[in-house]
Amino acid sequence: MSTVGYLRNIHFRTFAMVLPCRLRFSLGSYHKKKYIWKLVYIFVLGYDVDFGHMEAISLMLSMKYSEKLVGYAAVALMVHPT
Repeated sequence: MSTVGYLRNIHFRTFAMVLPCRLRFSLGSYHKKKYIWKLVYIFVLGYDVDFGHMEAISLMLSMKYSEKLVGYAAVALMVHPT
């Protein structure tokens, strides 16, 4: 398998793991951070990510530093000023 095919396979497996988590309404702190980092990874690979922005903003508003870090990093990378 070529490198592009390998990366595409990783993308689809990661995307398949993230999508069911949108259906859960009460994710814990660890899981929310983990899935936001996965969305950032998918975005950095060049794929369009059109969900997860509000979860990143909710992490920005958290009182824990580790959650704020993830939220600010995700928003800085994924939200483009227009």
